[in-house]
Amino acid sequence: MTNYSSIYGSLAFALALITTPAAAQTDAQPVADEESSASAMSAETIKKLTEQADTAYDKGDYESALAIYKTLAQAGDSNGNYIYGYMLRRGLGTEKDFAEAFRVLQIASEGDASNAFAELGIMYELGEIGEKDEDTANDYYMRGYEKGSSKATYFIGLNYLEGIGFEKNVEEAENWFKKAIAMGSDSAMRKLGVLYIVGDELEQDYTTGLGLLTRAAAAGNSDAMFHLGVSHDFATGVDKNDELAFFWYKKAADLGQISSFNNLAQSYRNGKGVEKDTQQAVFWFEKGIAAGNTYAMTNLAYMLVSAEGLPRDIERGQKLFDRAIAEKHPGALRLLGVAYENGHFGSKDTIKANALYLQAAEMGDEVAMRYLGNNYEDGIGFIKDLDKARSWYEKAVAAGDESS
Repeated sequence: MTNYSSIYGSLAFALALITTPAAAQTDAQPVADEESSASAMSAETIKKLTEQADTAYDKGDYESALAIYKTLAQAGDSNGNYIYGYMLRRGLGTEKDFAEAFRVLQIASEGDASNAFAELGIMYELGEIGEKDEDTANDYYMRGYEKGSSKATYFIGLNYLEGIGFEKNVEEAENWFKKAIAMGSDSAMRKLGVLYIVGDELEQDYTTGLGLLTRAAAAGNSDAMFHLGVSHDFATGVDKNDELAFFWYKKAADLGQISSFNNLAQSYRNGKGVEKDTQQAVFWFEKGIAAGNTYAMTNLAYMLVSAEGLPRDIERGQKLFDRAIAEKHPGALRLLGVAYENGHFGSKDTIKANALYLQAAEMGDEVAMRYLGNNYEDGIGFIKDLDKARSWYEKAVAAGDESS
């Protein structure tokens, strides 16, 4: 069967897509810092400046947005303090400045900007203001939850799921994700949806999982769009539908979701759900490579060394394989083995191919396990050995390979 745990592998903790942070939620009057006076700016002026800042942010003009949010922060606007700190922490429109971000976010939290508690918690969790402190991080998340922050509530669920500062408790994580969803968190919808679809840690429930992913995608969550693409691509809880897979990959890619760059490129490369277009495939592979996606590196590397729709470029192809392998991507070892087995570097070298398959298999690559089984069965680069072939096929099946 397909290894959906691998397909739906957890996304990096850091945000894959930069989006405008949710507006700070506040019931109290904004608290000004020492440089400002809240009374110096009218509510109407704050509203207009916030609209200008949001527009600049959404256009990617982070320097202009940062300048306006800083003005709002200095005027004592809680939302301005929160977003200004958010941008300083991520280095948007400026160099990263954790110390100043922490100071500004503290001011925002004192003004009841509830999502500021989530940002402060993340800073403690990642050790951005000293040693990592998971207990303090979770305290901030709890304070954010009490103030109504869906973002903080989501991180409580995430830390119960991962056992970060809490004893790992999947059921408790599920409960917190549901609380965050009730508060409108599309991140919690996406995460819980994936957990239901994968079925490794919670009882598998395709209907509920896909429903949550659809809700999150409707809210603009690009990660959910990517996972919907995967579901239609690999027939996970739905019938296989290449057109819908392409649709969701494209929507996610257009929003900057990194994993979708590779999958969209593969759709163009293979003509799945869209007319085959090597130029578009290369375009999206290159975007994935620029973002550090090892799948994109590996796939374009193989196209280059095999001259698949492109002029052969052994030098760049090898460099891309080397980059992906340095990042411990087992698929790069496997496809490099395929290139040697097929003679794309000159004469066929099945012994080197099998050595690469073995390295990939030892890293858990189920397809490489199947290739080893094939080559032991057929005596390719090995002395024919049906017992070893059977053993590798069994390992491949146990790892989730459907073709062994």
